[in-house]
Amino acid sequence: MPRTGALPIGDDTGILVPTPPPARRGPPAPPRPAGKAATRAGTGRHRAAPPAGGRSARREVKARANAARRGAGSASVAWLLLVAALGVGGLGGFYLMENWRAAEDALRDARSQVVAAEQRAAAAEQRAVEARAALTRERAAREELARQLAGATRRAAEADELAAKLQTIVGQQGTVTREDDKLTLEMVDKVLFRSGEAALTPQGERVLASVGEELKKFPEKQIWVQGHTDDVPIERAQFASNWELSTARALTVVHYLEDVAKIDPRRLAAVGFGEHRPISRSKKYRNRRIEIVLFPREVRLVDD
Repeated sequence: MPRTGALPIGDDTGILVPTPPPARRGPPAPPRPAGKAATRAGTGRHRAAPPAGGRSARREVKARANAARRGAGSASVAWLLLVAALGVGGLGGFYLMENWRAAEDALRDARSQVVAAEQRAAAAEQRAVEARAALTRERAAREELARQLAGATRRAAEADELAAKLQTIVGQQGTVTREDDKLTLEMVDKVLFRSGEAALTPQGERVLASVGEELKKFPEKQIWVQGHTDDVPIERAQFASNWELSTARALTVVHYLEDVAKIDPRRLAAVGFGEHRPISRSKKYRNRRIEIVLFPREVRLVDD
């Protein structure tokens, strides 16, 4: 087996090439002429010619070395190209990574802006809903106020109309006053009763019949009949005091309005104040009176 070893050819390559085999010895060469050999020997310029097999081996070695150098050079160029490609690729990858990160940051910012915009839109929508609700409430309040105003205007007109008609009925024997929704018909006792009695006179019945006809036209009013006397003590055995007389007269009017004028009894009430609510100190006859007071109905009545 031929031996191999490292030859100092291209020290930077370190390529192992086979050691050329020793030249075979052939038959001895024929003797050269003595003159030429002696002449070269005598001059010292004669060198022994290398064997033909050795020159061939060296040429082969050089060829292999040159091929190795060319291969090494090609490999170096390939490596350089690879390194350059890797460097370019790495640089491109770096830029791609940076661009990707920038894109990610931009996307996050866009998402944050979208979320903020949605939150602002939701807040604006909530404010709009609240504004619409407030506007609806305000409109409802205005409509309710308008209804109340219309109702108050209507009631005021009706009260004025009723007051005028009642004043016409009682004439000079009574007065009609109005305070807001409260209407008071005041009649002196002699229009309805004789002195010290609680029974209606014929004139009193006619007056109450006319008053009852007008009161029936305003069913939303409640009617309180209030009896009053002067401070002169009663001398009739029928009544223990002016309390009883004032209350009996109020009840007489209520019964007539219910039984004859056919006014709903749920609208009626009777109360006697005796001598304790006078309206005049010098004219006692004014204190002997019947008051028919009309109020807005405050209690809901059961219709069924």
